[in-house]
Amino acid sequence: MNYSQNRQRSRASTIHAARLPSKYLLRTRTRIEDTSHVQRVNYDSSWVRSSMSQLGFLQSARSIDAELGPLIDFAIRWAPFGGADCGDLLISFGVGRRSFVEMVHAGLRPRRTDNQQVRWLKRRLLDALASAWHVDTAASPGSVR
Repeated sequence: MNYSQNRQRSRASTIHAARLPSKYLLRTRTRIEDTSHVQRVNYDSSWVRSSMSQLGFLQSARSIDAELGPLIDFAIRWAPFGGADCGDLLISFGVGRRSFVEMVHAGLRPRRTDNQQVRWLKRRLLDALASAWHVDTAASPGSVR
């Protein structure tokens, strides 16, 4: 991918995100690698901080159920490690991995009352978490590899 294509891609992503407050956007230091038409996000500490900030925005906008906020927080914190194993999930939430992923998906599902920016933010966060937690999106929302 050459320089002009990268600039066009970054401009396109900032156009959609321009309506959100700047502190809730993904930081530019988060590297996105384009490998065989699949974008892979580098889940480093800046991604975790940015995602936690986005979660805080969604919670302050009352766009996420209060009881599902800690699950999404947990999912973001464990994303750099490929997600937690069943034992950690059982101890923390009393559910298995498949149920946990389904609950996170339900928590980030768009609502009728969500505006376009909130829907976009939820979709982006859900896609990143699904990739990090190795969720098989081809089968169903809750399928885990």
